[in-house]
Amino acid sequence: MFKIDPLNKRVIRQSAKYFFLSTIFDSKKSEFKKYNYISLNYFKNFFHYDSAKKIDEILQEPIKKKYSLNIILNEKIHKEFNFLEKIIFKLDQWFHNYRTYKLNMELNEKHEFICNIEWKKEKKINPIRITNSFNEKQVNIKKGSYKIIGLALKTNFLYTELSNTELKEIFNLLNLSHNNIQFFKKEELLFILIKRNIWNVFSSNKTELIINLNKNILFSKYFLCSTILDRKITSSFDLNEIEETLLFSLYHILAKPENKNDFLNLSFNYNNSDIQKFSEELRAYKTFLKNFRISDNLDKKYIYKLKDIEKTDKYFLDWNLSKNLDYLTFYHLFVNNPYLQILKENMMFNSLLKNENNLNQGFLKLSIDSLHKLNFYKIDNFPTILLYSINYEYNQEILKDFLLEMNNKNKFVGLYIENINDNLCQFINDNEINYLILAKNISMNLIKDYEIYLNCLKLRFLTKNKNLKIIYENLNEKIDSIILKKVNINYFYKL
Repeated sequence: MFKIDPLNKRVIRQSAKYFFLSTIFDSKKSEFKKYNYISLNYFKNFFHYDSAKKIDEILQEPIKKKYSLNIILNEKIHKEFNFLEKIIFKLDQWFHNYRTYKLNMELNEKHEFICNIEWKKEKKINPIRITNSFNEKQVNIKKGSYKIIGLALKTNFLYTELSNTELKEIFNLLNLSHNNIQFFKKEELLFILIKRNIWNVFSSNKTELIINLNKNILFSKYFLCSTILDRKITSSFDLNEIEETLLFSLYHILAKPENKNDFLNLSFNYNNSDIQKFSEELRAYKTFLKNFRISDNLDKKYIYKLKDIEKTDKYFLDWNLSKNLDYLTFYHLFVNNPYLQILKENMMFNSLLKNENNLNQGFLKLSIDSLHKLNFYKIDNFPTILLYSINYEYNQEILKDFLLEMNNKNKFVGLYIENINDNLCQFINDNEINYLILAKNISMNLIKDYEIYLNCLKLRFLTKNKNLKIIYENLNEKIDSIILKKVNINYFYKL
């Protein structure tokens, strides 16, 4: 344990050194003894450049009280070890051990950081190589018959790499070894090439395994759905066709999961011309998103007071694609696809940043998974952001960091809610939220579904003493007056 004093640029150790060399912090030359100060610059030499840079950024401008960082130590630091320390270091390498490190930092009232470093020792494992290109020079594929597993990534993995440990867990779920198997990633798609003879060694009924994967809780941690193909491959040029066929299958399964068996192993009556048309239209859809012009497509859905159906100055921002793209045969597959929804939101967000009009009375719906990619520095005249999770799973750490950032900018924040549960209620209770938008699947079933009614009552009592407005999407304004009074519905808008 140690304390960083950013003002005086020094670090003091608060825990004793270990008798045996435990980490580079315990080497004799470092002089990093208990209750002994070292300079901040010397302390940063313990870390890899990128890790030291992250620490520096936090010290210079902290935006929250607690941080937890995965860090990499400076590989060259062992050169400063004495003879005995170098022997221990080499033995550690000889036994194929490596350590993963986590730095925890907490800001106190004196603007000092109280820190500790956690680590665990693990066996080295060979990294699983993922290929992101179909370039013939980068891909070495042997001719033959293959089984191909296609996997649609969950949106929270679109902008973060799967770790080696996570990839091993995926192979375990599939009951496969990653040896002699090729792994490809293109945007939202992961797919695995398995030679037919290797496939047969592991199981004679993998297709049944793929069919049942969607019921597996661990699998759903990483993927939205899966499919499988049989293909003969002659060269890397076949990979483009395989990608298109997998996407065709996965997009159909996502749109109509109840019909998934019709699209597994492509046991359906679609031919190559259908798949080719799908691919052309998907490219056209993505091109349209990238060339988006906000002035041509922005719709404002104004919010009304229910009491006298009075229009307020607040509005829900929507981007109507149907008037431009509903001529596409496969538009119904694209419009609600989770990956394309994220792409659409990112394009819309960046276009709004360039917009010179003041839109701070508006509401803009964004997935929590979009936060990894977006820049929130210049949002003075920006709409209030309504965060939602496509998969109804709120990532609380990301949300808390975002709420703190918005609070520092004096910006309001809302949640767009499609499912009310205990975790969500607890989060609303513990954090400062300004608006809740209850989605149409809640509003339109308020009378029909008693559980939804009880959940709305719960929200009403939970937020009674909070400075928070609840707005209902697509509410029937002729709803029973008793329900209106009990649930305390005051605002709504129509899509």
